Amino acid sequence: MALLTVGGAALGAVFERLLHAVEKEIRQAVKFKSTLNKIKEKLESLKPLVDDISNMNNELDLSQKEIEGLELKMNQGVELVEKCSDVKNREVRKKRRYTKKLRAWEKSLQGPMESLQLQLVRDVKIIRKTLTIKKGSAAPSDLMMMKGLCSVPDPPKLTVGLNDSVKDLKLELLVKGCPVLVLTGHGGSGKTTLATMFCQDYEVKEKFNIFFVKFTKKPSLELVLQRLCQHNGCEAPFIQDKEEVLNMLITFLKNNGKDRPILLILDDVWPGPESESLLLKLDPAAEEYKVLVTSRSKLFGFPSYQFEPLHDEDAMTLFKHYASLENGLNTRDDLVKEIVKRCKSFPLALRVTGGAWSTGSSILNNETELLDRLESSLDFLDGNNNIIKECFLDLGAFPEDEMITAAALIDIWTELHDPDEGDCYYSEHFVTQHDILRDLAIHQSNEDPERKRLFMDFNGDMLQNGWKGQNGQPLNTRLLSFSTDELLSSDWSKLEDLALPKLEVLVLNLKTKNCALPEFVENADELKVLIITNFGFFHAEIVNFQLLISFPNLKRIRLERIALYSLIEKLKRAQLNLQKISLFMCKFDQAFSDSAIKLSDIFPNLVEINIDYCDDLVELPAGICDIVSLKKLSITHCHKLSKLPKEIGKLVNLEVLRLRSCIDLTELPDSICKLYNLTFLDISDCFSLRKLPEDIGKLCSLKTLNTRSCSRFSELPSSNVELEKLKEVICDEELKELWDLCFPDSTGITLRLVKEDINLNWL
Repeated sequence: MALLTVGGAALGAVFERLLHAVEKEIRQAVKFKSTLNKIKEKLESLKPLVDDISNMNNELDLSQKEIEGLELKMNQGVELVEKCSDVKNREVRKKRRYTKKLRAWEKSLQGPMESLQLQLVRDVKIIRKTLTIKKGSAAPSDLMMMKGLCSVPDPPKLTVGLNDSVKDLKLELLVKGCPVLVLTGHGGSGKTTLATMFCQDYEVKEKFNIFFVKFTKKPSLELVLQRLCQHNGCEAPFIQDKEEVLNMLITFLKNNGKDRPILLILDDVWPGPESESLLLKLDPAAEEYKVLVTSRSKLFGFPSYQFEPLHDEDAMTLFKHYASLENGLNTRDDLVKEIVKRCKSFPLALRVTGGAWSTGSSILNNETELLDRLESSLDFLDGNNNIIKECFLDLGAFPEDEMITAAALIDIWTELHDPDEGDCYYSEHFVTQHDILRDLAIHQSNEDPERKRLFMDFNGDMLQNGWKGQNGQPLNTRLLSFSTDELLSSDWSKLEDLALPKLEVLVLNLKTKNCALPEFVENADELKVLIITNFGFFHAEIVNFQLLISFPNLKRIRLERIALYSLIEKLKRAQLNLQKISLFMCKFDQAFSDSAIKLSDIFPNLVEINIDYCDDLVELPAGICDIVSLKKLSITHCHKLSKLPKEIGKLVNLEVLRLRSCIDLTELPDSICKLYNLTFLDISDCFSLRKLPEDIGKLCSLKTLNTRSCSRFSELPSSNVELEKLKEVICDEELKELWDLCFPDSTGITLRLVKEDINLNWL
């Protein structure tokens, strides 16, 4: 243990020595000032993480090897900076050589891979110190994907009138020592914003380790436990017994609050057995944690704080901000006051009203009238751009307060409303929706006499939206959505009379480990899009995936956090008309190990494959290369992917190849140069790639090449000059000199320089 303490201290010391050397050289010389300033910025961004490692080493048992690598890199940096100080201004060649060495060292230390490694070291330390609940079996990279689930959300850019309320909450929780406080207010009144601002208070942040949990209408205590553990960097075991889950939740709070008390924010809690059982289990005398609950109603006799609407002046300020009227131009104060009055000073209503229109007609006395008011904005959209309204209503197919991939929405909108999908890649973009806005989409859809959308939420096997059935009469529904909890038994018999001959989109939002496709959609001949999203923490298995054979017009499938092994087996004798497959955080396992299964026979018309964040994908299945109809292949953030099949050159119709952030990928097969129709190649953030194929100049159709953060490239193949149709090369400053040598300004090729994005928030 003493050795580790010395190691941690040495790490902090050499880091400070390096930073001091860089700052000294910047002050005393201008030879390397630009490069050293960049290094200084990156070192300063890493300093909090290094401080964490150094401080925690006094208490934790950590492998010395994890520190030695970083310490060695930093010592090398100190030596290099000191050598730079000896370079004279007249020594041009030597200056150029050391500039390259500085940049190379900067990349080796500060690339996103090293940042990730450093973050992981810190996380392992914190976990070993705080976690006493038994660890699950999730892969480390999967855990990193889930870190931050319980982080405090960012507050709105403008907040007004909350200072007194923050002081009141501090009085109750910090001074009076109230163990559980319920913050109550109408929907859209700003309860979540107030809770967020309370967490941003300096005294609160100093005193508490804060966990912020979205509770929703249909909470799962098991998922709450999973989120808390995932936030700390590990996964709790799968537990079905509710009492055991409750006991483990309390144990988590007590054990992790011993050194520094926990502030647990439970946001948007609704009355019900799940929330009641948790709150009643809390120990009112516990010193390890405090709990702040936001709710639309008072709960179970717990002390409450009623959040009142904004004062008129603050409400006016907020409305003017969202209506872009802060400068006072073309503003009638009497009209603004009338709007604020009719919105009852509710921030959500002010935001929506301010952004959409400047007059109103009904006072918002309750939530129903708020929905009526919000519907006015949809009517406004209806008269100006109906497709925007239709796209908004489709959001009701997904749960509130969950991350929804933008790519899923694009799949729906492309088939239902026929917008131009464009060339953008949407799998790295996400949206969430407030529960009131989802209520609005559901309310509006239920009022539609044609029932073009049908949203069904299940609590266990109980349907929550009061569906009465249609006695076998067909509906005109084009979009059907099921949202379930972890207790669903996959018994769809209650809906067997549902006839949907015009169904085009089916969305399943799951929280179970096993689920079946609803058999009543077997005759949905017009089905074009199937989206299955697992919002639980274990990869789900679809037990009757062979039903896909029944959908002759199915074009798009999107699977999120689904186990793939049994799915391919179920389809081995099928022939599907699919055009696009998207796999997000799915588990490959040995799904494509059976060489007798020919993917080209199952998917003869497939045009696009997207594979994102699939942690166990080590080698792309060679069978994909037999699907010669493919035009787009995207594999992103698959960190263990180390090899592409040599047969990839058989994809003669491929136009887009995206291999972004595949950090273990070491080479591109030579056969890639046979992709004569390829127009777009993205190998950005593939840190382990050492070179481009020598014959890359044979890609006679290539127009765009993205090599950002390919930091190990030391030279470029001479055949680059043969890329006659190349219009744009995207790179960073590290590679700019190499590309400048290949393509001088006179060639007409644009070199687009992009900055390195060191961002750990996605963890």
